[in-house]
Amino acid sequence: MIDQENLRYFITEEIFLVEETQDHLPKSVEEQPQKAAPPKIHDVVVWTHELTDKDQMLLTKMLEAVKLDIHKVHLIHQEQEYTDNFKTLLSFGHTSFLAEKVEKEIILNEPLQTGGKSILVSYPISSLHEDVKKKAALWNGLKKLFH
Repeated sequence: MIDQENLRYFITEEIFLVEETQDHLPKSVEEQPQKAAPPKIHDVVVWTHELTDKDQMLLTKMLEAVKLDIHKVHLIHQEQEYTDNFKTLLSFGHTSFLAEKVEKEIILNEPLQTGGKSILVSYPISSLHEDVKKKAALWNGLKKLFH
């Protein structure tokens, strides 16, 4: 152990004793400002207009075909709800708004990679019910995206 009188040989800087007062103590955990939690990153976001029951059934079948559960994807309906907190985005409609956000050309039913994210844009779900060609084009895009 080092003797007090030899301590000056080890510590050569000036040392000051500062008394701590209540004003200088760190704030307690409760008083410290809370940092905002990082936004949740969703695996799959489905962006569509408001869905009718018929639209919901079709969307459910499409998602099941690529082994997704409609209750486990994040559904959004309005432009105000759009964020880039996703890994994969399926957008039904909203083409021009989304093209501005990603700053790339969007080709319907062709998967797009941007910033580590996958995006597939198709026609509004309501236009797919009776149009076999649109459904087939969407199915080909979904296969490219998920298989």
